[in-house]
Amino acid sequence: MGTLEEFLEQFVDSTGTLEVGGTMKAPDLAKLSPAQLADYLKIVSMLIKRSDALSHRLNLLDFEFQEVLNGVPNEQEMVRHMVRAFGSDDAPAGASVPN
Repeated sequence: MGTLEEFLEQFVDSTGTLEVGGTMKAPDLAKLSPAQLADYLKIVSMLIKRSDALSHRLNLLDFEFQEVLNGVPNEQEMVRHMVRAFGSDDAPAGASVPN
């Protein structure tokens, strides 16, 4: 988020901060050079990828908590349940836990 804030500050003076849930005004994309647009795309793409990874990790954690609450007897059984629920490593990063 800090990298995005630094990029945005080049174009829009803002007192807000994205890291604590605030908002910042985005630059006028029509006024950005091709190089600036490429930089912006790179930053936003990186944030999307990290957000997807975090979502996936939270889904796994939620699944594990639910399994414990449901009384899964041991780690091996939990892993078997996870493989059944999430399938292979080819599942999308942000895939949600099946019900």
